[in-house]
Amino acid sequence: MKTLATKLFLFIVLITQGTLFSSSISENTIKAVLIKRIASFVSWPEPLENQCNLCILNDEKFALEVSKIYKNQKIKGLNVNIISFNNGVSNPKSEKELSSCNITYIRKSSFKTPQLISFYKKPVLVISENSEDIQEGASLTLILNKRKISISLNEDVFESSGLKPSYQLLKMVQK
Repeated sequence: MKTLATKLFLFIVLITQGTLFSSSISENTIKAVLIKRIASFVSWPEPLENQCNLCILNDEKFALEVSKIYKNQKIKGLNVNIISFNNGVSNPKSEKELSSCNITYIRKSSFKTPQLISFYKKPVLVISENSEDIQEGASLTLILNKRKISISLNEDVFESSGLKPSYQLLKMVQK
């Protein structure tokens, strides 16, 4: 198992350090795979129960693609449930669903990260495509630019949320 984890880590390091090798892999597929890999390097203070809820904000097409990719995949050994939010989070149904998220992926959008994070009553890994969100309460930013990947991590957010990034994740990101 350690060998597999090491190989996965090396794969992520290779693709985050330079140009991706294949132009036939879609950007959304790369992001979906990276969400899973990043989550594997994060520890929650309490074990996730029953399933891992991955919430995707403001991109239904991406949510559908991720659902197909994750159909037979697991995060932290659990089945993945994709929840898509496209019309905001200010109604009671959305607030209830949002409170069930274990991972939230924010596409470039009008969501205000601090306002969004105030909905969470438990540790949530918040990954954003907006580089400013790293200062606004996101755990990580994941930016693809000209087929290069940049990952930044906010250690203060991890600490205050109770999430713990692994040593491998800390080495991989740009602070």
